[in-house]
Amino acid sequence: MYLGSDRGLQEVYVAMTGRIKAAGCGSLGVMLNGDTPEYPLWVLMGAPRDDLFVDWIIRRSDATGKFRRPDFQACAVICQNCPPELVVLNGLPLKEDAGGFRLYLNETSLN
Repeated sequence: MYLGSDRGLQEVYVAMTGRIKAAGCGSLGVMLNGDTPEYPLWVLMGAPRDDLFVDWIIRRSDATGKFRRPDFQACAVICQNCPPELVVLNGLPLKEDAGGFRLYLNETSLN
């Protein structure tokens, strides 16, 4: 796998992407620390796929916010180090919390 010896991160990524794929979600938002690998998420989600879109969830006020796609609507978000009180993110309910990562996912609406 692309995560080398980081078994904890590998387990979290595999579990969360499995749940996302099982929900039929193809629009994944990511909120990761700058040094956390994103590419393994693409691989685990089965990229390249015509129905897969992965994008960063960024504040418009952030320096890179100007690159944010205004029409992007994620059906799942993986967030690293999100505050514990954040139980809904971008309208998505918290479904899993593991290893410093949180999965927000609406499992009832397939995309």
